[in-house]
Parts: sequence; structure tokens; C-alpha cells
Amino acid sequence: MEQEVRPLLNPILLEANAIEVRDQLSYDHAVRVAKKAIEMRKQITERLAPGKEAAWKAHKEWTRLEQDLLDAVSKAERIAKDKYIAWEQDQERIRLEEQRKLEAEARKRAEEEKLQAAIEAEKNGMGEDAVEKILEEEVATPAVVAPPTFERASGTSTREQWQAEVTDLLALAKHVAQNPGLLHLIQPNTTALNAMARAQRSLLHLPGVKAVMKKVASVRT
Repeated sequence: MEQEVRPLLNPILLEANAIEVRDQLSYDHAVRVAKKAIEMRKQITERLAPGKEAAWKAHKEWTRLEQDLLDAVSKAERIAKDKYIAWEQDQERIRLEEQRKLEAEARKRAEEEKLQAAIEAEKNGMGEDAVEKILEEEVATPAVVAPPTFERASGTSTREQWQAEVTDLLALAKHVAQNPGLLHLIQPNTTALNAMARAQRSLLHLPGVKAVMKKVASVRT
């Protein structure tokens, strides 16, 4: 099919490139070439339609099958991950509770050791000021880390993933208006703006927006 259609393109392209509109005759010739191109476009579309339709249907079926399969395995992955991450988080909570307990015990032992040192100093005849200094010293609590409660599976890891959620668009817009450096956080809705421009044309009046008219050539064959 490509061998049948592609040779038709070169002559029309050569003819269009050679156009120089200088007078009525060359102007009329340019219009004829445009009409000829439009007619050829229709012919090309008609010739390729059956093959495109078959290819589209096949692509659609394969795409649907692929998506169904991917959705299923993605769902399985998500369920499995949610469950083992929840268990990991629970185990981390247990570990942190144990760590807080160990830290409290370490602080208690350090305080007891400091008190015992003060008592021994007093027994050894050290003055009241020296004993008071011992009692006022900052307790150096040794670092305590509770071991994990489980062995993490190889090839797995977890990380924090943050994302923004807009809860008040107007508040965001006001903040951006006061801080122009953040303008990139707001994108104009060009689809809605173009619809307004088509409806209101030159009557469109929005701050920061102007209606732009472009001529689009149309030829009837």
C-alpha cells in the first residue's frame, strides 16, 4: 500500500514548492494546487482506511489485553506491598517502644551511678561543694539502639514519598499573586480560555489575557 501511495506525493509537493503567486493566473494556479491536494488527501485517507481500521482493532484488542493483565499484577503488587509495609511499620513501632524503654533504663542507671558517686565522695571526706558539683553534673547517657525485630527481605526498601495536594486553589492563587517568583506553580487552562475566545471573540476581556485571531484558509473542492 505504501508503494502505491507514496509516489503520488512527490509531484504535488514539487508543484506546490514551485508556486510563485504574482498575478491572477498564478493565484488561480495556487488555488487549483490546494484543491488538488485536498482531493488527494481524501483519496489517501480512503485507500488507507481499511488497513488502518484492521490495525486499530488489533491494536485495541492487544492494548486491552495488556492493560487487563497489567492491572491485575499491579493490583497484586499493591496489595502485597501495602500488607508487608503495614507489618514493617508495626514492627518499627515495637522497636521504638523497646528503644525508649532501654533509653529510660540507661538514664536511670546513669542517675543512680551519679548518686552513688556523690555518696562515695561524701564518705571519702570530700566537701559539700564537691559533692554538690557531682550531683549537678549532666548525666552522659550512652546511646542505645534497639535491634530490629525482623530481618528485612533482600531487595526491598522503603522510603518516604511526599506530594502536594491543593486544598484551596484561591488561597494558592492569592499567594502566587503576592509572590510572582512562584508563578510556575499555576498553569492557565488554555482549553477553557480558547473556548471563551471562540465564543466572545474581540469582546474577551480578562486581565492578562488577550483574544488573538488567526486566518485559516478553507477551500471547497
